Amino acid sequence: MTRTRLIASACAAVFIAAIGGAVVAQTQAPPAIEWDKRRLERLERNVRKLENQLSRANRDPNAPPTIIEPDAEVVALQTRVDEMTQRLVDLEQTLQRVNGQLETSSYELDQARREGVAARNELEPLRARLGQMEERLARMEAAGVAAAAEAAADPQAEFDAAAKLAADGAHGEAIAAFEAFIEKFPDASQTPEAHYRLGEAYYNRDEPALAARAYSLSLAGWPKTRWAAEANLKLATSLANIGRNADACGAVAEFDKRYAPTSSANAKNRAAAIKTRAKCAA
Repeated sequence: MTRTRLIASACAAVFIAAIGGAVVAQTQAPPAIEWDKRRLERLERNVRKLENQLSRANRDPNAPPTIIEPDAEVVALQTRVDEMTQRLVDLEQTLQRVNGQLETSSYELDQARREGVAARNELEPLRARLGQMEERLARMEAAGVAAAAEAAADPQAEFDAAAKLAADGAHGEAIAAFEAFIEKFPDASQTPEAHYRLGEAYYNRDEPALAARAYSLSLAGWPKTRWAAEANLKLATSLANIGRNADACGAVAEFDKRYAPTSSANAKNRAAAIKTRAKCAA
């Protein structure tokens, strides 16, 4: 049995020599084998030895094995095949490691993307709130600037300056000054009188429609100030001057109701004259 295995191994070696070129070609093409005369002779001797061995083995199973001359090219090819096989194994292991690293990197990238989406979702409400706070801060700053400007201004000083213009007969400049005062200080205590003084300036410039409007604004709430009765009579007169007799009669009726009891005789006579002119009912 041992001899048979040895003979089979020798046949396998010869067979490998025959197909060795094809095996190596699958990995890397080796140099072409030159079958010179000396190598062919050695191969022929080996084949004859194998044949004789097979013949003796058939006749005598205990016959000594035949020694086959090794072929250096076959040995080299076997070594190359082993090397290429090991390189393939190494490449497969490297590829497995790279695949594992890629899978880990892919998982980490997906995790980072999910965390980025979550962070954006949390950031959007914060941005909205920040925008609202910035708007509120801007409004508060604007209100503070306006309040500071108003506090820095002196309503009485500006009112007195406009009144001086009116007293000096500069009715155009006085109109501009009183209108600016009313716009700047709509809630000041001097504002109702500023409307009255504005009406006076228009009245002196013979602009009854504008004068009537200013007098009417000065009488909002029917104040009890010293100039209120005069403003009421000037309102009625301006309305009559623009042909609004019914409104003029209404204004005189308010004078009789609110200011006549404490007014002078001259003021009462003026009221009576307006009633006659506007043909007010008795």
